[in-house]
Amino acid sequence: MAEPENKIDFTKISAIDWLKTAAVLIAAAFVLYRCFLPFRAEYAFREAYNLEAQMNSPNLPAERRAAAMQKAIEKYEKVKKLAPWETYYHIQLARIYETQARQETNPEKKLEKIRQADDIYNLCLKISPTNPWYVMRKAEIYGLYAEVEPDAAKKAELLRQREEKIMKSAELDQNNGIFQTAAANLYFQKR
Repeated sequence: MAEPENKIDFTKISAIDWLKTAAVLIAAAFVLYRCFLPFRAEYAFREAYNLEAQMNSPNLPAERRAAAMQKAIEKYEKVKKLAPWETYYHIQLARIYETQARQETNPEKKLEKIRQADDIYNLCLKISPTNPWYVMRKAEIYGLYAEVEPDAAKKAELLRQREEKIMKSAELDQNNGIFQTAAANLYFQKR
């Protein structure tokens, strides 16, 4: 006995069935795309990290280090878009802005770099408000703001906020010597 042929008669498939099939395929494509975003983010992060290593190499001429820094910033910005929930990636970019702010002599450009780092740290604290590392970085940003603030009262307030953040980071992680030492340094400076 011969088996019947397994042919699909596409004329018997209703429009609703076609819509369901299309919806499933679109959803599958979207899920597949979302699953590959972390891999793309990690790849871009590794590229940025390697460029950052070049940027910090004393053997390279200054113009090549500057070009590597700009490319690293572009890659880190790409990583931020690919994985906006991944604070570790954001911190790397903020550290570059923070370093640039410390090296900048022009007050306006310095303030711009401080703000860029501050925006990233605020985002990280929004995602993870009890992470003591982000609280400590925010304290450093207050210190940088205080360096460029000409008004003595505002400068004192920024330094007070810096101290408050350092103490909060020490409170959040009481077993980490880095935060405890930073808090101890505050007490030492006040005596």
